[in-house]
Amino acid sequence: MTLLTLALLAGCIQTVHIPGASPRDTATAGDTGSSDTANDTDSGDVDTDPGNCSNGADDDGDGWVDGGDPDCASGSNEVGYGTATCNDGLDNDGDALVDASDPDCADGNGSEGGASSGTCANGIDDDGDGWVDGADPDCASGSDEVGYGTATCNDGLDNDGDGAIDASDPDCAEGGGSEGSASSGTCTNGIDDDGDGWVDTYDPDCAVGPDEVGYGSATCNDGLDNDDDGVTDASDPDCADGNGSEGTASSPGTCGNGMDDDGDGWVDVADPDCTSGSDEVGYGAATCNDGRDNDGDAVTDASDPDCADGNGEE
Repeated sequence: MTLLTLALLAGCIQTVHIPGASPRDTATAGDTGSSDTANDTDSGDVDTDPGNCSNGADDDGDGWVDGGDPDCASGSNEVGYGTATCNDGLDNDGDALVDASDPDCADGNGSEGGASSGTCANGIDDDGDGWVDGADPDCASGSDEVGYGTATCNDGLDNDGDGAIDASDPDCAEGGGSEGSASSGTCTNGIDDDGDGWVDTYDPDCAVGPDEVGYGSATCNDGLDNDDDGVTDASDPDCADGNGSEGTASSPGTCGNGMDDDGDGWVDVADPDCTSGSDEVGYGAATCNDGRDNDGDAVTDASDPDCADGNGEE
């Protein structure tokens, strides 16, 4: 190759313009880029990212957003639950609401169940005793409902035996009240509280106290069919009330009730028993009242046409 050829090649080296680049972003032909002077490198850049305390999102899932999250008071990022009772993920006041969902919490720095709220102002029966907020005796001595107490309207028991307990008992206006007090008892509630068939003042118990307590000694209140007429106490027409008597002289025992009380086939005065007393008591000596087929005609006593009544003879 001649010296003239080498000179011509050397003259071909020139500056190359890169489309879209500024005049300083240029390279000579054959440039590898190792000597770029571009000013868009990342080294030494200043971080201007404002964190996640101003993006309108609950980044840590604790219910609080941006300035409402305690994390944003001490840093620029939401990082999770904290120690404040409005930001710990717990239902601290037992009202079934947690942190941001609890109306006690204005922000994540607040407190659930403080003295100003507790469980006595949330409209909920927190201890399951039937009483809510101010009607619960617990709220007279504190700010939280904590369970049953000693008052008979708040002890979980049916103290007056009327089938209704505490808040369900009409005797109880509030949890501090009393079931079965002298002013009410079970003698004015329209219920047969002791199951003897008599209600309120018809029950002999109510003549001596404010409560119905069970059977007594009167034959109309002892649970027995004293006159053997098949009906007992309150069901017996002889009894006007629980103080009455079954089978008194004014009602002739079982000899005037239209029933075959002793099953011998004879009713009332047709039964030989009623000639000697006021009750039918069973078979007798007469052949029409001994339970036998005395004449062998296959019919017995009241079924035998020979017998006009129990005193007859087959």
